[in-house]
Amino acid sequence: MPTVKIESGLNIYYEIDGQGDSVVLVQGLDRDHNGMNSQRKELSKHFQVIAYDSRGTGKSDTPQGPYTCRQMADDLYELLKVLQIEKAHIIGASLGGHVAQEFVIVHPDMTTSLVLMCTFAKPDHYLQSMGRFWIRAIEKTGHALLCEEIMHWSYSRKFFETQRQKLDLARQKLRNLEDTYDIRGFQWKAEAGINADTRDRLDKIKAPTLVMAGELDSFISPSLSEQQLVRSINGSKFVLVKGAAHAFFDERPDEVNREILAFLSNIK
Repeated sequence: MPTVKIESGLNIYYEIDGQGDSVVLVQGLDRDHNGMNSQRKELSKHFQVIAYDSRGTGKSDTPQGPYTCRQMADDLYELLKVLQIEKAHIIGASLGGHVAQEFVIVHPDMTTSLVLMCTFAKPDHYLQSMGRFWIRAIEKTGHALLCEEIMHWSYSRKFFETQRQKLDLARQKLRNLEDTYDIRGFQWKAEAGINADTRDRLDKIKAPTLVMAGELDSFISPSLSEQQLVRSINGSKFVLVKGAAHAFFDERPDEVNREILAFLSNIK
């Protein structure tokens, strides 16, 4: 699949699967286009799914920072223009959920619906402190080791005990990327998340919205998502995924996919 140069001069890598109405997957902090593979595989049976690497990640460029979530939303807008996609369902996870909010607020005419997973309008002090620690720590630990540690907070204890082979494969992928990985992209995206804030603009989101959270998420608590997003986005629906942590879409893919498909099927 191709890399395209958008209007800003940034080269963005993307992949497209399936046919039908467009769905865009906006990944989290350190995830490339493979980040929501379980959702991509299922959704592509019904929709045209676009998965891409944001700036600072994967096969896309890592331009000089600092970055902002609004800037990454503008990248998505330019990508969709190049691909001649006039309107899409936007699905964002974690940091990608905030980028998705920025996109929908600025480009409502290009948004069919919005799905926000494990995300926030503004990070609380706990999340900001953790983000600042990651920015410092990656200088000493390198990318692979830091992300292997972050996995402990991303998944539930049960997932760790029952999915050891899957986690080992993820660790090996991180190690394979270590020699070519540019930690600046990670740092600039983490800083963008620390500074993110859509609280006073959420009332501009008019698209049908589904907010999902993991019951055991210690990064972004379900209460943070519910209080900041659900209470401020008129008519939004909230789904709590029981027994799963931050990356609940990995832990409970069948359940999450059912919820997303049921939501999208009701969009007129």
